[in-house]
Amino acid sequence: ILAIAASRLEAASEDLVLSRLPEVLRAFVRTPPLVDFELTVGLSETLYEQLDSGQLDLLFCKRRTGEDHGRLVWRDRLAWIGAEDFTLPPGRPVPLVLYPPPSISRAMIIEALEAAGHPWHVACTSGSLTGLTAAVAAGLGVMAHARQLIPPGLRALPADPPLPALGEVEFVL
Repeated sequence: ILAIAASRLEAASEDLVLSRLPEVLRAFVRTPPLVDFELTVGLSETLYEQLDSGQLDLLFCKRRTGEDHGRLVWRDRLAWIGAEDFTLPPGRPVPLVLYPPPSISRAMIIEALEAAGHPWHVACTSGSLTGLTAAVAAGLGVMAHARQLIPPGLRALPADPPLPALGEVEFVL
């Protein structure tokens, strides 16, 4: 994707950094580049603001289903994920591991839990996927992530006890 663009400043959302982005960048750096570029990694909403203000030329990130900015690359369902041995404590608020605002997945998680009447609390906030993954792997709580991009060492949680469905997100260029 990046090799096609004649851009100087590209960006990718945190969700893609540990999964698909390395293979795209590997192919790009092995081919003699026709342009210089600077890669910025961040939260989708923040990157949209930077694109709109002219700080970025190209953006690969996620959006809520139904939004119209960007060109759709693929759609994925958000999954509740946790450590391999994590179980939700019965009768307790759901411990959440979240990106800070303005995060699309953070907003979708809180909206879904509040609509379902599930009590929750923030157990950890991190601006990086590495930080979130470490907190979830340590058992501090659960997070939502695109099902096709679940970080290694974490798993989609079983539906028992049930947590509300989170819906889909779209990845766009």
